[in-house]
Amino acid sequence: MATTKLNRQEYALVPGLGTQQDITKFITIVNQGEMAYATDTNEFFIFNGSQWQKIPFVLVSDSSNPDMGKIQTSSRIGLGTDYITDKSLLNCYIGSNTLTDNGAIRVNVENDPDTLEIYLRGAWNTIIYDFTTAYGDLRHVPVSEQIKVWSGDSVSLGLNGQPIIYEYKSSMGANPPPQVINLGSF
Repeated sequence: MATTKLNRQEYALVPGLGTQQDITKFITIVNQGEMAYATDTNEFFIFNGSQWQKIPFVLVSDSSNPDMGKIQTSSRIGLGTDYITDKSLLNCYIGSNTLTDNGAIRVNVENDPDTLEIYLRGAWNTIIYDFTTAYGDLRHVPVSEQIKVWSGDSVSLGLNGQPIIYEYKSSMGANPPPQVINLGSF
């Protein structure tokens, strides 16, 4: 049924009803703070004195086992003015952050190279992110060269079969020197 005017009841707790188009074109007959419900889009609007403002919300069904979130009054849609919970974030990036609350994260572009950091125990700590595993071995990949964390040796070998990086040190040339094991002296 097409609605040609905004249906409202004076002094009632029920908001005005109509289509979104009908609601948004009636700005001369409503008072500031009045509410309307768009029956075609399931949206609520509040008039601020000069324009209609849409109330952002999502309709949810009651569940017999609801996830109430962090506190009892948390929104069941997982979204509030100061939190997001149980959501997938897509096409996002982490930027700078001046908050000093435990768990705050940031990308610090003042370092070279940039560092990913987390605020814990009263300080910003760098999160080491250049790691991978292969064949049960933890490897550090600072730029493109894999280095075994436990020994500090590179995975890549020189022409003579020796690691190009030995104990986190690299030598010049294509033939790295053989590893010298110094047992010390008495």
